[in-house]
Amino acid sequence: MSLTGFAALAVVPISPTAARDLDGVPLFPMVAGCFMAVTLLGGGLGGHWSDQAGTPRPPALGMVLSVVTLPVPASSVSIGQRAIGRFVDGRAAGTVAVSMTTAIGHSYPEYLRPCTLAMMSTSWVLPFLAGPPPLTLITGRHGPTVMVGVAFTASAVLWAATS
Repeated sequence: MSLTGFAALAVVPISPTAARDLDGVPLFPMVAGCFMAVTLLGGGLGGHWSDQAGTPRPPALGMVLSVVTLPVPASSVSIGQRAIGRFVDGRAAGTVAVSMTTAIGHSYPEYLRPCTLAMMSTSWVLPFLAGPPPLTLITGRHGPTVMVGVAFTASAVLWAATS
């Protein structure tokens, strides 16, 4: 969950700069909202898939998609490519969040579920506090492409460490 939180929050502070650099300021609201809107779709599809196929595969695919799609906005040459990257990443984040919740519902006894869900929700705290400030500084000095490259590397390391 921290991986998807980091992927979601790391790109937000640099989005206005990236939109300006890509001559896409008029489309900035679409790109900014794309992630959140598609997260809802990903959650619905991921939850249904988790109910049908079991719990291991949906969150694993969501995490792989989260890591694999970070280079798409990093290498963006157009605002459309950036929107596509955020679209796929939103789909992955929705799948991870809902399929993890489904896994908790299927795997944990009733008395442990509230505590487990509370711990899962705290996984967004570190990415929220530690992600945007340093990445905004990196973007200011080196540009949005370098920042997303850093985010991709950090996400890959986090994913490898938790796998």
